[in-house]
Amino acid sequence: MTSEPDHRGFGASAPKPGPPTPKPAPPSDAAPVDTEAAEAQVAAVLTGLDDLDERPVAEHVAAFEAVHRTLQDTLAAVDGS
Repeated sequence: MTSEPDHRGFGASAPKPGPPTPKPAPPSDAAPVDTEAAEAQVAAVLTGLDDLDERPVAEHVAAFEAVHRTLQDTLAAVDGS
């Protein structure tokens, strides 16, 4: 006696992903984003990593966290989030 393989959750009955849902447009009264200022801010914060190899390893996490936080804030401002 042979048995059929168990394909539960696979095949035609499984849901198919659809196209991504578009992100709503920002409100029309949103202030224009100053991308040059954002780029300057990113460049400035990245310079904080220039001397990382000269700092004690114990300071590395704090330096990376500060850069990460600034990058997130800048991206959120540019993205309008």
